[in-house]
Amino acid sequence: MRRNGRPGGWAAKLATVFSTAALAAVPVLGPLGAAPAAAADTPVLSSTFDDGVVAPWFANGGASLAVVPDPDGTGQSLQVSNITHDYDGAAVDLTKLLTPGVTYTIAFAARLADPGQPAGAVHFTVDDGSYSWVSGPSDLSAGAWTTITGSYTLSSAATKATMYLNSGAAPFPVVLLDDVTITGPDGGSGGTGGGTCTYPTGGTIIDSGFENGDADGWVGRDDGHGTATVAVVDGGKDSAKALSATHRAGQGQGVGHDVTCLLEPGATYQFSGWVRFGDGQPTDGVWLSLANTVNGATTYSTLGQFTDVGSTGWTQVTQKFSAPAASDSALL
Repeated sequence: MRRNGRPGGWAAKLATVFSTAALAAVPVLGPLGAAPAAAADTPVLSSTFDDGVVAPWFANGGASLAVVPDPDGTGQSLQVSNITHDYDGAAVDLTKLLTPGVTYTIAFAARLADPGQPAGAVHFTVDDGSYSWVSGPSDLSAGAWTTITGSYTLSSAATKATMYLNSGAAPFPVVLLDDVTITGPDGGSGGTGGGTCTYPTGGTIIDSGFENGDADGWVGRDDGHGTATVAVVDGGKDSAKALSATHRAGQGQGVGHDVTCLLEPGATYQFSGWVRFGDGQPTDGVWLSLANTVNGATTYSTLGQFTDVGSTGWTQVTQKFSAPAASDSALL
């Protein structure tokens, strides 16, 4: 992030939000959603999925995620399916949520999605350079929810921490996940949320090239038609990989990235990337939007509109924008 002096004593900041090697099949963006950030009297993470939004959760390995009605009819939960390995599951990035050295309590509810499937056990694992079981394993049933708790302390040496839901041995069941909370010892102290954000001061805020096969925090979004399937695929812009969004039935199904505590209110940022539609798709437009939640109310801003995006070649999209007022959460 570069600071440029201006007359009158104020400073404008210009940063690259991300510079991708490739970002494939980005749709027109519609209403977004993101999990709430920490406040003084709330957990640093609280996911009930009743808003129909998967973010900030994303699929680990080859798992598929979808928000579905609860079996008891009281709300919605996250369905985790297509589990073929013990590392396939639902994942969330803890890096910017937790303060190193602080022990957090993790709790979640889980159950089997289908009474006819074999019994299964689940637990949460954190990958922070090593692998730690932080809760479970606990056996699940299809008839009732099982609440599982554990604790985790982020090491000051960790540069990234990803928590994901694990299943036991094959055959792997389809699992429902709900009411996930991560709470600090004071009832909600988080690393950067609740008005205590420490904003990045480097030149690049997000740099997603996808060459290592990692979606790098980009997740599918649900606009009421289901969640787009987001995957790293072969064939980028002058590179080996790209990010694709498929299984789209509505214009709001696409990709989003949690930018809570990444974009400083009032600062100016620059978004840059390369996009295209899938083979055989018509030329169309792509929108860049931001969902900004303040005091529980979410507003949706169109940051940029890019026309004439085709399917036979890559189109570079670039947009400068100012970050809005302080957020409980923000999804780009």
